[in-house]
Amino acid sequence: MSHEATRQHYVPRTYLQKFAIKRKKNYNINAIDKNNLEKIIFPNITNVCLETDIYTLTGQTEEQRQALETFYSDNVENVYNEVYQTLTDESIREINKEMHYKIVMTIITMMYRTSKWIHLHNDLFDTVLDRMYSLCEQTGKDYFMYEDLRYSIKGKTLDEIKKEFRKMKKEVQVLTQLKVAFKLINIRKFDGILVSKITSGNELFTSDNPVVLSNINPGHIAPFDPENMIMLPLDSSHILTIMPHSQSDGSHRISRTIESAGMSAAKMIANNSSQLESSFKYILGTKRALSNFIEKLEDYKKPISEVQRKNMEELNEIVRMMIK
Repeated sequence: MSHEATRQHYVPRTYLQKFAIKRKKNYNINAIDKNNLEKIIFPNITNVCLETDIYTLTGQTEEQRQALETFYSDNVENVYNEVYQTLTDESIREINKEMHYKIVMTIITMMYRTSKWIHLHNDLFDTVLDRMYSLCEQTGKDYFMYEDLRYSIKGKTLDEIKKEFRKMKKEVQVLTQLKVAFKLINIRKFDGILVSKITSGNELFTSDNPVVLSNINPGHIAPFDPENMIMLPLDSSHILTIMPHSQSDGSHRISRTIESAGMSAAKMIANNSSQLESSFKYILGTKRALSNFIEKLEDYKKPISEVQRKNMEELNEIVRMMIK
């Protein structure tokens, strides 16, 4: 009997567990649909952040079809608990080269594997297909050229064509995401590691697209830019930042800060606002964190003030100096 995984998580369940509540053998997590920001639901983590066959490849054998799913299971899902324990253990300051690489690899791989990238690409390509299909109708042609190949639209609706292209391009997309991830990992593999602890009753939440990028330079943030700070909430009170320009000189360490009072609140608001903005469909976390978010929703919608922005930039610059 085949045991091929078809319901495949694009956010590791071992990651989601850190924001969830354990009930016997199951984990449930509080969630809010970003299109309905006033209702909290409580699904099992096995039913969130997944799609059917998102990583299934073509192949003659189960091993070939499951190769990408197996890679993510072995190299992210199964190592995340070790990465998490290392990052949140306040007694650990020095790490070895292997752990340093494992932390960066895990986080960057998590960033590039989420389904949001695929959906954004599909939405953009749908626009191209809309134009091609419309042009065919206007000119009376029953085909168009795509990558030097003649593609027939005879007897096909626009929706059928879009589905065919999504199926045809899916494998290239997921393999390209992994290839790009490893290029960035090679560049950032020994960049600075900062873990900030949030206190004063403030709580972080996460989302179905949990790795967030920021850059001190204004304008559009390019995912591959080595100047980016790469951030991931680890649980409701810890956030990880991979800092640029911190290539290790042979020592490998974790820098740590404990944020209290106003800075703790500022970090919480910055993280939670970023998670809402970057999410594809859901924000996820403790009931207290999400309830607080709903209660202060209007405050979250307000643009960050210049004073707040300046304070955060100054903090980031201090952190950069700390971990060089």
